[in-house]
Amino acid sequence: MVREGYAWAGSSYRRGGYGVRMAAEDTENLRRLFVEEFGQPQQTLVHGQSWGGNGAAKVAEIYATGQDRHYDGALTTNGILSGGSRGYDYRVDLRVVYQYYCGNHPRPTEPQYPLWMGLRKNSTMTSAGLRARLQECTGYQSEPQDRTPGQQRNLDDILAVTKVPERTLESHLR
Repeated sequence: MVREGYAWAGSSYRRGGYGVRMAAEDTENLRRLFVEEFGQPQQTLVHGQSWGGNGAAKVAEIYATGQDRHYDGALTTNGILSGGSRGYDYRVDLRVVYQYYCGNHPRPTEPQYPLWMGLRKNSTMTSAGLRARLQECTGYQSEPQDRTPGQQRNLDDILAVTKVPERTLESHLR
């Protein structure tokens, strides 16, 4: 879009979690900064993808109506609009089920925290570290004949309970 002559400003979240009102405020702050730096654009559109779609919808709800309207349109692509964070509950379920069967995320020797958080504050867990724990418990990266009976049982049970496809298990757990 920039190569086509459109200005583009993007932001992330000031903190993790599902604060759509906060995300809308951050987006509006970004719009104001843009106007201060570059002037008022002819047209302003807000876009959000996936969880960001919920944030874009909140921007439209709060800032794109009435006399002080700041946005001319909103586009959500693959946005989670109905139920907000409930659209991700299956990942919380996966996390809890995974811990029930595997008990290694966190390990008993590591600080414990509520599983719905994803990771504890100040965690040093990397994607590679998560893959290693998932492999340890389920053998998901191994050919079925190379898994231990315990790994295969854990993998089968986790997939059966959560209904998460095996090909997406690691990405949803991450």
